[in-house]
Amino acid sequence: MKPAESFQLKHQPAPRFNRRLAGGISLDQLILYGGIVLCTLVTALVMLIPARLNPAGVDASASISTTVSRHLGDFSLTNCNGQSVTRSNLNGHFLIVNFVFTGCSLSCLRVNDRMAEIQQLVTNQNDVRLVSLTIDPASDTPQSLARFAARFNADTNRWLFLTGAQSTLHPLIEKTFLGPGKSELRGVVPGGFANTDRIALVDQHGEVRAMFNGLKSSVAREVGDKLAALRKESLQQ
Repeated sequence: MKPAESFQLKHQPAPRFNRRLAGGISLDQLILYGGIVLCTLVTALVMLIPARLNPAGVDASASISTTVSRHLGDFSLTNCNGQSVTRSNLNGHFLIVNFVFTGCSLSCLRVNDRMAEIQQLVTNQNDVRLVSLTIDPASDTPQSLARFAARFNADTNRWLFLTGAQSTLHPLIEKTFLGPGKSELRGVVPGGFANTDRIALVDQHGEVRAMFNGLKSSVAREVGDKLAALRKESLQQ
């Protein structure tokens, strides 16, 4: 009998995976093309977000100066504590004014963050009041404004959140600050107002002296510098 033959298993290389897909495109190419498409979509989304948050397309890199003389007229509104506030209650104060609605987008919230910074900056300046005017008085009751103010730790004795009749608020905002609303924005922003991310500085005589881009991280410093300049100007008169 012949001795049993020893068998040695030879290593067989694993068959190569066919990376070619239909049409002759390789899997590597498909991954590459997919990555390019994804990057393109992300870039487009990043470009679209600022336009959605700021539909008026305000330049976020600079302050906005006033070119037309505007004066704050008489009004009677209601603050978030349910108290009446009139123009005469604010006589002799510098006013830092912004525009809100409690159902607003991220840009509105960012502007109110900047207003909170300004509040800290002017804490000991008794001649300054912050004023937030709602552009959506139909929805923004004193109660909803009170909840909104609390989100920003507002001292509501010095930072006034005002609502009232639309027939009072919209003409006030239009004539004094933002100009007429735009029909193409009415489905996006109450009243169709453009540039609602502005912050206005009103002097002690009721004149609008500057408009700032409220989305800028440096806006609190800019407002403080302008306040100091206006005080110096008043001393020289």
